[in-house]
Amino acid sequence: MRKKITIFALLMNILAVLAVAQDTEFTYQGSLKDGASAATGSYDFEFRLYDSGGGGSQLGSTISRSGVSVADGTFSVKLDFGNAFPGSNRYLEIAVRSSGGAGFTMLSPRQKIDSSPYAVKSLNAENATNAVNAANAANATNATNATTAATADTFTGNLAGDVTGTQASTTVARLRGRNVAPTQPNSGQVLKFNTTNSQWEPANDETG
Repeated sequence: MRKKITIFALLMNILAVLAVAQDTEFTYQGSLKDGASAATGSYDFEFRLYDSGGGGSQLGSTISRSGVSVADGTFSVKLDFGNAFPGSNRYLEIAVRSSGGAGFTMLSPRQKIDSSPYAVKSLNAENATNAVNAANAANATNATNATTAATADTFTGNLAGDVTGTQASTTVARLRGRNVAPTQPNSGQVLKFNTTNSQWEPANDETG
């Protein structure tokens, strides 16, 4: 009788993306059980990437890894599906057999891939000069063409809204969507809203 093979406690780790020249390869670590015991020995694996937890479309090619060493249930393989992580959910389907066995056992359910592999996306988009939305960012240090960027240390491009200009030269042109008069205030004056001119203007502060 064939033993039931299961896989559990799956972890996704990115090892390559920390390098300056990032690529799309990542390391997959898992724990394999053969029947009721932790598997030990040599196993063949097939990995497929899908856009859904059931059904859906396969993305990229099937990756085969033969003769993978499994010790006390633990194994590790490197996978590369190319640029298949645009931000949508991705699921890994795994099939396994003892090395050289007659047929593969498909494991269920598919494993949802966590966010780590999306670090690859930061290469293409989130480096941010000319950030589209420089608010809602996630600590972008050097932003070139970032989709979003909050707390960016450096950026280029023009600001819009109540604050205009560039990073090096900004101007508060409006408050709450109302223009601020260009008049230089005198000592002790404050900004007051002039309904006649529909703008903020320097005026003397009222004292009791």
